[in-house]
Amino acid sequence: MEIAEFLLTNAGAVIIRASNGKEAVEAFAKSGVGEVNVILMDIMMPVMNGLEATREIRTMNRSDASAVVIIAMTANAFTEDKTKD
Repeated sequence: MEIAEFLLTNAGAVIIRASNGKEAVEAFAKSGVGEVNVILMDIMMPVMNGLEATREIRTMNRSDASAVVIIAMTANAFTEDKTKD
């Protein structure tokens, strides 16, 4: 997260940081419609993992919930990890 945040901040992006999936869902819910352009979602997060957080965001009752770009990031490279849904 720190490397991505550094690179994106240097490129001029405004970052909203979340330490776990629950915080990510809450941060998106508190943001204004259209305020968040991209979510970098770590698959392996505490409290609520990235897959669960993504599902929560996608089912929110707001116009941008189904359209916001969510990019999954993970260090997992095993075949069984790649096929998880």
